[in-house]
Amino acid sequence: AGEPLTSTTVMSATEYLRAQQTRDGGFPYQSGTPGGADVNSTALVVQALTALRSDPDGLGWTTRLTATAAITLTAHTPVDWLLGQQSTSGAFVAFGGDSDFATLQAIPALLDRPFPIVTRRVYLPLLQRQTILRER
Repeated sequence: AGEPLTSTTVMSATEYLRAQQTRDGGFPYQSGTPGGADVNSTALVVQALTALRSDPDGLGWTTRLTATAAITLTAHTPVDWLLGQQSTSGAFVAFGGDSDFATLQAIPALLDRPFPIVTRRVYLPLLQRQTILRER
């Protein structure tokens, strides 16, 4: 988008995302959505964080460390949550079942590929079709 990583716009947007992150590490479809995190939203946020050179699987995006009676800690990151949404078929789940769309969002996110926001011009050769009319 042409903004430096340290710009107010980018910093504010990153803080907004941080505030939207659910306790389980994922991101909801929209703020306050019942049911918690969503595969598509979490995958897009992971791609955005990758583009920002932030580590979505690092401590900076760990949502909650909880201690129990035993000495154990539980850490949730967006990547952990996303991996937990993969079904036994290999697809990612949305709305209670395997989803092509969710799977297509999750794959680049888990491969550490940022969301493609760069536009490229494609030059195709100009083809002209000529019609030859025959006189009868």
